[in-house]
Amino acid sequence: MTKQFILFKLIKVRNILGTDFYTSTIAVKDLKEIGKVPVYKAWKPLKEGYQRDENQKRIDQIRDRVLNQPDSVDVLVDAVNLNIRVEDASAHIEPVDKSAKEFGDFFTFKYIDAYGKAYIVDGQHRIKGLLAAIDKAKGDGDDALVEKLENSRVNISLTLTHDVFIEAYIFYLINKYAKAVSPDGAHRLIVEGHNSGDVNFYNEVISGSSMSPDDIAAANVADQLASKSLIWSSRVKDFNDSGAGKVSIRALTLMIRPLYLAVKDQLKASNSQLDPEVKTYEIIEAFWLGLESIFAKTIFDPLKQKEYGMMKSSQSEVMFKVLTFIFKVHISDWRDKFGVQSFGNLSDSKTWIKILKQPLSSFKDNNSTGHTVTGHACWFVGKAGSMGLYTSSAAKRDIATNLVKEIELSHGVVRSQVI
Repeated sequence: MTKQFILFKLIKVRNILGTDFYTSTIAVKDLKEIGKVPVYKAWKPLKEGYQRDENQKRIDQIRDRVLNQPDSVDVLVDAVNLNIRVEDASAHIEPVDKSAKEFGDFFTFKYIDAYGKAYIVDGQHRIKGLLAAIDKAKGDGDDALVEKLENSRVNISLTLTHDVFIEAYIFYLINKYAKAVSPDGAHRLIVEGHNSGDVNFYNEVISGSSMSPDDIAAANVADQLASKSLIWSSRVKDFNDSGAGKVSIRALTLMIRPLYLAVKDQLKASNSQLDPEVKTYEIIEAFWLGLESIFAKTIFDPLKQKEYGMMKSSQSEVMFKVLTFIFKVHISDWRDKFGVQSFGNLSDSKTWIKILKQPLSSFKDNNSTGHTVTGHACWFVGKAGSMGLYTSSAAKRDIATNLVKEIELSHGVVRSQVI
């Protein structure tokens, strides 16, 4: 049962992002009671969590180190970052000296249950490893060690802000500039933070240090595909999501970006008021629905789809290259330069069936055993298919070029260089 209150003795250190940072300590047993790690849950709003899943191997390593050196607990050499989501935080901070208000001055803060959890912004593995060591000592019946570890004090950097996006941005900054943050994790943090209107994430995007506004737009298209696409909704993996064979949301964003830029430029050139994100989504969905119709009995057959690799990350990237190229040339080259009759609206899957069915069904390539494979067989996984051979950037560009040449030749378009 949690005590009536926990008294924090604070030193005011600095103000970052409009938030005061304090240095303090907390007993391990108290942190066990009030601490919580805000772990990101796939496809959930950022306010429900933003951190990576725990790494059990790291927790076990820290547990063992603590048990080997219980007098030192050197895994806590660096401060743990905590945030308590308290509204009007300054009203809850009391100066030791009534005139104190400067950095370096001393303050106190009384934590009560009504304030909610103390979110572990950084240091989850150290804390979980320490708690695992306590559990191990309890299991071994070593009460003296349990008491020693529970009464150990953890050096903390404490903030009190109810703004979860400030809290998440602190986590982002710690991991971006002090430790490695996973690309998928950084992607999700920036996209969610930017779309929330949070000024810190917005400025991070505008500065171009990690993602640009066009990257955010492409990510929004990817999220829409993951949310409602008839083709992609079950095939996309979010940060902290599981699922072998799925395409990561960040990888999908990178595939989409060139098409989004082309769509945006074309809409701007035609003075269209259409939303480029919406238009890009419609074209992508139509393209893949067209492929599904062409290969309904093979690649996209639910009972056979594991036999094919078209929806895997590397081969999907190739198909997005094909899609982007065709979007760019279907008017300016195919119609205006080569006189090809219009196939129709690229937001309609029937248009893509017209464009792709004959050339993709008859496309020939050699697999790793030297045998020629045709049509859907090119996308077989393993040695039976040929597309798995193209994994490097140059190779994916080469096979995309070959596919485009086949498509263009089937419609009477002949050129020396394609992509």
